[in-house]
Order: sequence, then C-alpha cells, then structure tokens
Amino acid sequence: MPLLLRHSILLVAQVIILTTLDSARGETLDRNNDPSSQLRRRLLLDPRSVEAKTNEHFADRLLESYQPEPTTKVYDVRENYWCKPAQLPPIDYHSCDKKRVMNAIPLHAELTDKFMLLSVIKSIEQENACYFIDETESRFPEHSGSFLENYLEPIGLAADSVDVMLANKKKMIEIMPRANVWNNAEDRRVENTINTIEALQYHNVEGHELKRNILKRIWRPIPKLRDDTCTKLQDHIKGEEYLAISINKCYDTTGEYDERYQYFIDDYVQKIDEIVQLHFGGINPLIFAATDSCEYVEKIRERRSDFRIISECDRNSHDYTRRYQTEWTREEIEQNYEKYFVELFAMAGAKVLIGVSCTNISWFAYFMREKTEHKTFYVLEPNGP
Repeated sequence: MPLLLRHSILLVAQVIILTTLDSARGETLDRNNDPSSQLRRRLLLDPRSVEAKTNEHFADRLLESYQPEPTTKVYDVRENYWCKPAQLPPIDYHSCDKKRVMNAIPLHAELTDKFMLLSVIKSIEQENACYFIDETESRFPEHSGSFLENYLEPIGLAADSVDVMLANKKKMIEIMPRANVWNNAEDRRVENTINTIEALQYHNVEGHELKRNILKRIWRPIPKLRDDTCTKLQDHIKGEEYLAISINKCYDTTGEYDERYQYFIDDYVQKIDEIVQLHFGGINPLIFAATDSCEYVEKIRERRSDFRIISECDRNSHDYTRRYQTEWTREEIEQNYEKYFVELFAMAGAKVLIGVSCTNISWFAYFMREKTEHKTFYVLEPNGP
C-alpha cells in the first residue's frame, strides 16, 4: 500500500476516534467554522462543570442524534409549576442551631441571585447554621423596604428578628463570602456532585437536583404576584405551546455590565432554526423573548419576519440597567419587576429554552424548569475575551 494512502487512512481513523471521544464526553461541538458563532463553556459562568454531562435536561449540539418529537399545540399555563400554589414545603428557618455563629447572606443586585441559593444550601449543610438575607449592600432603593419581601415569602430569619439582633449583640454573625460557595465544584453543586445534608435528611442528592429542590423551598413568590404574573403570561401565549429565548446583557460577578461580552443575532436565529426542526416539527412556534435590552427583540424581528415573537417589550420597552436601580422611582421598580417575573415564569414553562451563559437569569430559569424526558435547555455563549 502506498505510504501516502496509509498516512491518509491513519489520519481519518484518528479523526473518527477523537470525534467519538468528544461525543462520549458530551462536550459542546462547534458546527460552524466562524469563530464569531463558536459556542464555548466557561467554568466562571456557572452552575455547570466541564465534566461529562448525563443530565437528560441538557441539550447539546449533536442535533442529528435525536429524532423530532411530536408537536402539541395546546399549553395550559396552569400546568406551569410556578403558576400553582407551592407544592414543596418551605424550609423551617427557625429550626436552625441558634447557638452557632449565624450567617449573613448578602443580596447584591437581583432576585435571581445564584450566590443566595448556594449560600442557603451551605448554611444548612454547616451543621444547620442560622442565616438571614442581608440587604444593606444591595442596589435596591431604600424606599422599597425589605426588597425581597415585596415579591417573595421570607428567606431565612428576619433581619430585624430577636434572634438576629441577639446574635449581632453577641458578635456571632459572619458575612458569607462568595468564595465559600464558588471556589470549587462541590460548593457550586455542579452536575454529578453528590450531596448529603443531614438537617434536611437529604442523602446522596445530585448537585443540580439539590439546587432545583432547594430553590422551590426558599424562592416562593407571594400568591398575588404569582397569580398576576400567570394571568399576564396567559395573555401572551393564549394557550399555545412556545419556545422561550433569553437575551440579556452580560454582567460580571459584582453586577457591573461587562461590555467585553456580546452575542450575535445570527447565533440565536441559527439555534432557533435548529430547535424548530427538532422540537416543533419544522413549524415556527410562538417565541417568547425575555430580555433587559428590547433592541435585541427588534433586531431578531427585522432579521426574520417569519418568526412569531411575543415579548413584554411590547408593553414596556424601557431598558433597565441594574447599576441605576437605586435611582428608580417606585413606579419604575414595579414596572421592571412585573416584566421580570413574567419573563421568568415564561422561561420556566416554555417547551424549550435558549439561554445565554453569562447571566444569572438563564441559569436560574433552568433550575426553575421541570425535568423532562427530552433535552430542552440550550445555552449560547457570547463572544468575548
């Protein structure tokens, strides 16, 4: 056999082997040679690891390996988990060990704070330490009072409770550093980590399952907000099954907008086209666009007039930058978070969700979603350094 032919055969065999290994590891593959649309995974951005993925709730790029599922046109918003009264009991915050040092969990910029969720888990895991949410350094206006409690049932002990005041007097309060819940995979509760929390009688619980469960037990919208939000969502979708996309600005870990990261409308259009074939039988579905920058919604509409896009931007097109939250009027706050919750619930209940890796909200929506038999969560990575 000629030497050149043998070399070519060996090269092809190596490519086949490497491709097989990549597929087995579940790594994201780029099917487009254009670097501007390459999808990457960054450990910084979250709750996932770079380990092989086995969770059936994730989707990957190997679309041809799946068979299109039957389409169902009817969707009852009342089936959305978040449109029902809470089905899991709340954490009993008062059953904590009040003799131990208490954790103050800082709330910085938003209601969908992954550090808050991870810090609650860490506190309970640490011999059932007591904790409360500390809003003193948050970016929410002081005139709003306890900001979380405008929207959610209390999380942890009340900051002005007798127990917290007594712990403060005894100098038995420590601020929970972000590093305590972020520096390693176990504390981030990444996929496939195994967790045991004796105080909750949780044994050998997978990391993502733990976050999904605890989220439902602590992040509990008040009933009026829940009902108003679901009514608005129903007005949008009118009983039709839909695809949700999250198009949000990228912020760094301090909550500042990071202009180095950007994404391209073409990435969303390409992914939507793929999902239409895979999950909607080739027929363009209703698309709910959630965003903090309404200009992106209009750009997609301009690019693809055949997409049936609905959005809260049609009702409230004012863009919000978190760094200016302290300057908002009460009316602006109410308008923003009314839009915010409709978008969250929409992403949680969509048949398929396309998120972006650099924002809390996409990941938070992922953990709000119910597990399904099909892969229904897709993540785009913005371009940046």
